[in-house]
Amino acid sequence: MSNKLTFAERLSKAGGQTVATLDSVNLNDNWAIEAWLKLSDNVFIKPESASRSIGCVSLTRHDTDWQFDYLGKQYYGDEGLNAVKALLPACKYIVQPLLSHHSEMSAWQDSDKTITLRVVSCLEQGKCHLVIGNLELNDDSHRRFNVFAIDVLNGSVILDQDYCAKVMGVDLTTRVTIPFWQSVVDEITLAHSLCADVHTVGWDVVITDTEVVLLEGNINWGVNPLQYAAQAPLLPLLISQSSQFTVTPTKASTVDLR
Repeated sequence: MSNKLTFAERLSKAGGQTVATLDSVNLNDNWAIEAWLKLSDNVFIKPESASRSIGCVSLTRHDTDWQFDYLGKQYYGDEGLNAVKALLPACKYIVQPLLSHHSEMSAWQDSDKTITLRVVSCLEQGKCHLVIGNLELNDDSHRRFNVFAIDVLNGSVILDQDYCAKVMGVDLTTRVTIPFWQSVVDEITLAHSLCADVHTVGWDVVITDTEVVLLEGNINWGVNPLQYAAQAPLLPLLISQSSQFTVTPTKASTVDLR
């Protein structure tokens, strides 16, 4: 799971939908920017072992020049490339097309950034099931995202009234349904079968107009407070839904993993 490229290759061979890899480079390599942009108008560059978007750069064309977006700032041309490289951690990088989310989902946020799902799957007695999920809607005004819980039984999400009034112009609580939800379930089930020695995995998912794509799987899925839905940590929710966990009452209640 730590090597994203290797796992993506395994998943692709098993019939799963993964993001195509355009190139693999180091910081001291000559980056073939023009070749990448001929293959995709928008490019995403990330560390081979990326975690929480650290070291991730987006690339597109700006007029006749290149535009790099890194940590909320824009850099242009050869000078921008050198500046970005100077800021990035030294490691191996994967170059991929930057995916666009399903057009139906665009109305759910006031941003052009790609909408991502974070879904946790669990293996119990050899059977995979989804236990919790978040929908992350981007908020450009605060350089962050809004998180909403997914009903993993049917892929529906309730967007609260305040959010809908601010972003969607509808002063009502709104229920939306994630497109291709059964395909999300199927893709995650297939992917988890390839790492059956791991009890729980947090998957990053993008839904395009035509397919469901797994970006990556993470075993440290419960550590980022920004990904709590309604300030509800994911781990206690998982504990309450999985028989693999038991809560043993002591002076300080502890969680035992069987």
